[in-house]
Amino acid sequence: MSGCNCYSTVNEKLAPHNTRIKSTFVIEANRIGRPWPIETSQIETGRGKPKAISLIASFCPFCGTSLRGEAVPAQAARIRSDDGVSQIAAERDRQRVVEGYSLDSDLMTYQAEELARAACCYAMPIRDPRRSDALSWCTAPEGWPFSRKAWKPAQVVLDSQGSVVIAPADRVRELVKAGALIAAQIDVLQAQGGSR
Repeated sequence: MSGCNCYSTVNEKLAPHNTRIKSTFVIEANRIGRPWPIETSQIETGRGKPKAISLIASFCPFCGTSLRGEAVPAQAARIRSDDGVSQIAAERDRQRVVEGYSLDSDLMTYQAEELARAACCYAMPIRDPRRSDALSWCTAPEGWPFSRKAWKPAQVVLDSQGSVVIAPADRVRELVKAGALIAAQIDVLQAQGGSR
């Protein structure tokens, strides 16, 4: 980027979170009024390394227009990716942009609230007896509506007392997935004629 050092500055701020901005990003049409996800990646990978955090642009990178529908002075703009709502919105956008899910495909594929059932599985605490994945990597929780391959839980480890635990950041990631799946289910129900 010529004329500014924003790319370097943002990467410096993301580095303590083991995250960096990917050098390319995609802008979808008709995104005004919705935040744009900015694709990030992990700096260091491997067991025990923190996962990359989500990053959402709150202003158009070209004209400075607020993507949240409110007029906010440029000097007041700052990266906000740590609150739950922002993380869930970024995950939902990631599911659309990276995974290719859309409301149209969800409407054609999911007729029995599978998205809500999947969200329940990710939201379920690890010590719940229905979380059979806590005891065996080859199973998904009771009620998981998709194939075993589609179940992507957080890494489960044993603490010093021999209890099954998930690192707090990994548990947050599971809850963010659950929130994004709930949002997708709400979109499906509303498209099928549910009230807003």
